[in-house]
Amino acid sequence: MMDISIFTEGSNTVNPDSKERFKDYFEGQFLSLKTLGEDLEAFGKVNYNILSNDWGYINGDEAVEEPREQPQNPESDFTEALLNGFMTSDVIIVALKKSNFETYIVANWDRIVHEVTPNQILCLCSARGSLENLDLDLLPASTDVITYERRGVARINQETQNGVARIIKKQIESQC
Repeated sequence: MMDISIFTEGSNTVNPDSKERFKDYFEGQFLSLKTLGEDLEAFGKVNYNILSNDWGYINGDEAVEEPREQPQNPESDFTEALLNGFMTSDVIIVALKKSNFETYIVANWDRIVHEVTPNQILCLCSARGSLENLDLDLLPASTDVITYERRGVARINQETQNGVARIIKKQIESQC
């Protein structure tokens, strides 16, 4: 089983009746990543790492509780989780708006490329200008990389989602 980490933002559209987990609380733009995560559960454990304006950095499996103590430094917590994900996850999906992608991925790219492990699968989704700021040639040659140039509000499209699943299946089959 693979370890799969999704890093994204929450959504302004929420399900106020959901008091279970944060991955069920956010709707709207978050739904495409939730759907992808549900599809990928067939291949392993999916970890949702969510950056929210209202809640700070949260894990998607955390219970929705109010009031919730605001963390001291949600940006630092998100960065730490992101770097840890690059060290430990088999599959990493990052879908962030341009400003957050610049802050968390582009600004830390030199650190990230040193944490990437051989045969990791990376899916990077953001604005074209942000993706162009990454030197993908610094990654190990065995790294499978999919990029999605975000257009409008779509964090990830169906073609990219299918591409991630296809690469995972291929990698699992090659290990058998």
